[in-house]
Amino acid sequence: MPHGITVDKDDNVWLTDVGLHQVFKFSALKTNPKIAELTLGESFVPGKDSVHFCKPTSTAVTPWGDFFVADGYCNARIVKFDKTGVKLLEWGRSDNQQGLSQPSEYSLLIPHALVIAEDREVVCTADREHGRVICFNWHNGTYSFKLTATSIMGPRLFSVSYSPVEGGIFAVVNGPVSYQARGQRVGGFIFSAKSGQVIFRFGGNLMNPHDVSISSDGKTIYACELDPYTVRKYDSNQLFSAFFSTNATTTTVIPIVHHAVVKVLVYWWGDIS
Repeated sequence: MPHGITVDKDDNVWLTDVGLHQVFKFSALKTNPKIAELTLGESFVPGKDSVHFCKPTSTAVTPWGDFFVADGYCNARIVKFDKTGVKLLEWGRSDNQQGLSQPSEYSLLIPHALVIAEDREVVCTADREHGRVICFNWHNGTYSFKLTATSIMGPRLFSVSYSPVEGGIFAVVNGPVSYQARGQRVGGFIFSAKSGQVIFRFGGNLMNPHDVSISSDGKTIYACELDPYTVRKYDSNQLFSAFFSTNATTTTVIPIVHHAVVKVLVYWWGDIS
């Protein structure tokens, strides 16, 4: 069951599979790869050591080839490897308590997505059931900073992506919960890396977002949904330009135009968790 997909700077494609408990690296698609160039984990054998995972969710790759795995549903850890697949370090632990008001920096409850912010030298995870993005130094795994806004997003945060524009912005999506408090809604949110605050909302038509990606120039956002199985594309250029020109620092709620909807291939977006 493929869960997360990442493309690195050399166009290699990385997949995590929560059914096989494995991570795969494929050479660039233009080479028409038939088998994985690198495989980590043992097929159908969950575990928690340097050669086993338990439902890994996502990967992120540094510019020099080291990579991180969010190991994910069972182990609540982030593992760093060198480019050959040798484990370098790991951090994170599970507290199994959703909705904690102040979980520790290293307590993770389903690290569900990973992204690297190169200009800040951090790797960040969507700590799903704690409803936050939490970032760590990409060299040694020490805590750097976190982003959270549960009063408007609710207690769950499914995915995160990053663009370095305007000092850095993080795009995130939350997901439905059994009860949403007043003022909370499902959708997409933009955090300013400088202020740590939500500055923008998008995707008012989202019902069950599960993944998000923002282009490096900040002009385009893609959101993947489950039921309906769709990918939605948002053109943010005009609205972001207008917003940034005001230098506002408070939460701004502006609808964004939905430009395209395409059906999702389950092979690439197969997670149903």
